[in-house]
Amino acid sequence: MSIKDTKDFIEKAIEGGYKTCCLPSQIPEVTDCGIYCNGGWVAVENLLLSPEIWQAVGRVEGWEGTTYDGSYTKEDGEFIAIKSDVWHVKMNGLTPALIEGKTIDEYLKTL
Repeated sequence: MSIKDTKDFIEKAIEGGYKTCCLPSQIPEVTDCGIYCNGGWVAVENLLLSPEIWQAVGRVEGWEGTTYDGSYTKEDGEFIAIKSDVWHVKMNGLTPALIEGKTIDEYLKTL
């Protein structure tokens, strides 16, 4: 599977069980800019700060298990590679991508 853009990311999150600001009887309006429902707007920048949305997308995309996150810890004089949940590593990759000048959509397409 792959993520096409921000709207696709949000739709997959909802499919994966992400709870929006909507009441259960409402269908959220999903755009590239975020989610609108229940008279309120949640911008994509705020959504991407939520671990829950990344976990929900991970359920749909099959991001299971753990992976090396690029860091180490020292225990008993030895360095040990730190592993994190796959969704967490992918979430943490967004900020460096933005610093490098990529857009949110460009990063999401790499997932």
